[in-house]
Amino acid sequence: MMSLVQDILHSLRHLPDFGSINFEVKIDHLLELKADKVLVLSVFQNLIHNAINYCNQDRPHVKIKVEKESNGIVLQVIDNGLGIQEAIRDRVFEMFYRGHPDSTGSGLGLFIVKNALEKMKGTINFESEVGKGTTFTVHIPNARNEHI
Repeated sequence: MMSLVQDILHSLRHLPDFGSINFEVKIDHLLELKADKVLVLSVFQNLIHNAINYCNQDRPHVKIKVEKESNGIVLQVIDNGLGIQEAIRDRVFEMFYRGHPDSTGSGLGLFIVKNALEKMKGTINFESEVGKGTTFTVHIPNARNEHI
């Protein structure tokens, strides 16, 4: 899992202000997950990319935490950015929906995450406070025959 996150961060280093972000990565090194690697990568990459895009510009901080659960893993991606307004929280997983007017994204990231998790029988939820940030929490269960 640690190398997966490091690879994702390396692939996103071209993003504006990437070098000024304080990343905090906490991953259980004995962690194993049996799941579709492409789907897991898609979930991690989209959530981390969003956290980078929406973290606080003055003191950017992104925390990535992965822990073992009884039958899989729990991933948390936490940013200290804009937060998600109450009025749009029900729409953030919709295809092509962009929650911020200045967003340059396609509105597909969280839609892709939700679909990937449905295929893996995983779940996602989030807590957000406007002006303080957002925490996405993902549960991915072990599959029967795949292994990362």
